[in-house]
Amino acid sequence: MAAHSIVHFDSSRVWRGGQHQLLLLAHALRNAGCNQLICAPDAAVRQRYEVAGLECTASVPAAMRRARSASVLHAHDGRALGWALLAGWAAAKPVVTTRRVTYRVRFWGAWKYRRSARVVCVSEAVARSMRQIGVEAANVHIIPDAVDPAIAPDPAAARAQLRQALHIEGERFCAVCVSAFTAEKGVGDLVEAAKAAPETVLLLSGEGKLDSKLRSRVKELGLQERVFFREQLPAGLALPTLVAGGDVFVLPSRAEGLGSSLLLAWVAGTPVVASAVGGIPELIKDGVNGRLVPPASPAALAQGINELRGNRQLAQQWARAGREAVEESYSPKKVCEQTVAVYNELA
Repeated sequence: MAAHSIVHFDSSRVWRGGQHQLLLLAHALRNAGCNQLICAPDAAVRQRYEVAGLECTASVPAAMRRARSASVLHAHDGRALGWALLAGWAAAKPVVTTRRVTYRVRFWGAWKYRRSARVVCVSEAVARSMRQIGVEAANVHIIPDAVDPAIAPDPAAARAQLRQALHIEGERFCAVCVSAFTAEKGVGDLVEAAKAAPETVLLLSGEGKLDSKLRSRVKELGLQERVFFREQLPAGLALPTLVAGGDVFVLPSRAEGLGSSLLLAWVAGTPVVASAVGGIPELIKDGVNGRLVPPASPAALAQGINELRGNRQLAQQWARAGREAVEESYSPKKVCEQTVAVYNELA
């Protein structure tokens, strides 16, 4: 595998799935002998990368200077793409862009994506949106997200820890959702679904601008005893332990590039129910490794949850199939190899 010198650009102000994916990729690239610098102006985001032992800078000009000695520049979001293109123009270096979402791209954004040497998309749904705005098909590559199988906790221990901490009876069915509290993530639909799944406890790990609205709706529906928010969960509880401790992982998105949290559920041994939007159907084969339901449908979400609550054998079957899919297709090493192959085309 060829070793490259890479400058990554990440403009995010919050740590979300895209940042975790860059972290996994950067670790794998480092193990492959690549030299890297991550430009992350936000202090909290940058600190997460630095704690993981990765070289970082808060300065976009410093990253642009480093670009002169790089073999490739890699932007990981739309705003960062502007920085990377400017650095690439000044240093005469190619720019790779990762696109993770299916949101509509307006004129300026489309202009930037068309000027990327390569656009890496996490799913065919995302790739299709890039081709529709004029990115040449030959410049579009599909590389899905990754998950590290080593993070998987012991499901029995995770289940016991979670129920003991929240004082939940051992056989009470628990649904877990790890998602931002934003409109496109559809967490409000899951809260509505909880009303139609009366035997289920709902654990929500996330934050966002709809936080207060979701809490108000929980109170209106009288679900305070069955819906737990992040601060009510055990302090210091690792995300894989939370997911592994649940009986079902639910992703109720109304728009989704891929749904990398589903990979976390699979590696944790938890069956999944998710909306059939964006790239999610590229991961989930309905009835084989999970259940797909129509988006924006609380009734369908509740039906999917209740189906698993009444059939533990089916839950185990889906969880096992999901774990096999992770081992076959979604390892950090494989994503690294595919990404380096893109870099090699440009070097």
